[in-house]
Amino acid sequence: LPAWGLEDRGAFASVEAGLNRAVIEAPEADRDLPRVALARFYFAHDRSAEAAGLVDLVLHDRKSAADDPELLLISAAAKILMGEIDSARPLLAAPVLNGEVEAEPWRGMIAAADGHWEGAASDFVAAPTLLADYPPAMRTALGQQAAEAAIRTLDTVGATEWVERLKGEAPDAAAADHVLYLEGLLARVEGRTAEARDAWEKAAQCRDPETRARAQFGLADLLLETQAIDGADAIPELEALRFGWHDDGLEFDILHRLAGLYLDAGRLRDGLGLMRQLVADHPDHPGTPAILAAMDKAFRGAFDTAGDSPTTPFEALALHDEFPELTPTGVAGDRILQGLAERFVQIDLLDRAAALLDEQVSHRLTGAEKARVGARLAVIRLMDNRPEAAITALAKSDGADLDPALAGDRRRLEAEALAELGRVPDALALIAPDRDPEAAKLRVRIYWRAKEWAAAAAAIGTLLADAEPEQITAEEARRVKSAAVALTLADDSAGLAALKQRFGPAMAETPDAAAFQLLTGDLATTDSAGLAARLAGVGRLEGFLT
Repeated sequence: LPAWGLEDRGAFASVEAGLNRAVIEAPEADRDLPRVALARFYFAHDRSAEAAGLVDLVLHDRKSAADDPELLLISAAAKILMGEIDSARPLLAAPVLNGEVEAEPWRGMIAAADGHWEGAASDFVAAPTLLADYPPAMRTALGQQAAEAAIRTLDTVGATEWVERLKGEAPDAAAADHVLYLEGLLARVEGRTAEARDAWEKAAQCRDPETRARAQFGLADLLLETQAIDGADAIPELEALRFGWHDDGLEFDILHRLAGLYLDAGRLRDGLGLMRQLVADHPDHPGTPAILAAMDKAFRGAFDTAGDSPTTPFEALALHDEFPELTPTGVAGDRILQGLAERFVQIDLLDRAAALLDEQVSHRLTGAEKARVGARLAVIRLMDNRPEAAITALAKSDGADLDPALAGDRRRLEAEALAELGRVPDALALIAPDRDPEAAKLRVRIYWRAKEWAAAAAAIGTLLADAEPEQITAEEARRVKSAAVALTLADDSAGLAALKQRFGPAMAETPDAAAFQLLTGDLATTDSAGLAARLAGVGRLEGFLT
């Protein structure tokens, strides 16, 4: 490199003019050598764009030059210094550069840009010796990344050496400001929080935009970690940084942190959107697996109806429609879709809920799980006043050797659907042997809808068989009131008298005391109009009868 600068020939401008003249005067077929000489000259004087352009001309005109390690390395290094990391990758990956120690620091620059700090630190091991002959600005750029790689890998001794070297060589104010940022980063990993904050507060005011952005991000992250600010305060700062700086490594860190704050704040759509962008733009970044795991956790949590998810049903619907690729396959995916169906039910989108579960019952599930989801589908169909569809759902999800509890639930659902279709005898016959309390409640509903008041009163009496009048519960009080209504409509004076004798004192202590007294008193008429007139003054019972 010192020889490439040709400083012994005179001033930069005159040497440049002479090298350019040599290129112009050379025959077309013989211009490669003068072009290479000019490219070397430019590279030695930190003129990356000019050096890269000339080497690209040589590589384009002479294909065999692609096997020249010197030309490849000049081109790769120049492109890295210009920020064209992706253009440099294939050049440094050329087999002819394998084993070339001069290529290692430049590979370290790419590894650092990609966030692969362990690899970068390894690539910079020989850098102190190799960089001695580089131009000052180039040496500074490489040294800055080498220092950060040492800090990120907790090599504080090596990091300190690099920082001290950079402080002694800083060629301009921008380089000095970046040293301040690195000092803050080193202080933070060493636990010197106050020193890190002081360094970054100063660097955050510097003129160099890159150093300023890095210091502002580091400061915001430090204040969050030490709880000096909360997520609500940090989000606007990081959003400003997000739009104010675009750089592969720093931008990834900013967006990753911002996405996490969005998720913590319950802004799942914003957080997942940023994370999807990061994964798409940086598929090979070492932080990408953690982002994918966070996306999966957040997405599943949005459909966890049994958990503490703050996601509303409408938000869950929007997330499912916007991020369908996050729905996992297999059992996990089935659970998410079932959770989404429950969210649909919460906002009365019964058709969409039923469609999701019907797809699972018809094509995805088997065995007991199919029977369980089929039962839930039947419930939703009943909620939607579609008893025929409920019976169909139960039929297509039927299975052998089901758990007795699940089998009982399915049997009672079928009975309820049959009753809603007017097939009361079939419904009652289906649950005749069922002694589960839920079956007794279902019998009450069936008789009530059929206006078979005496049978309804008898079914309610079954539910009250074990009730203790001295310790009547609120639920039992409601059942007593229902029994009184059924017996009244059945014109069963004896039944009313017995009910009053058993539960009268206890009902007198409930909010429905007046209603119960009216129902169990001596009524002059039992026709509907007369009963309604007698009870018009009792608000609770009026609503109940309606």
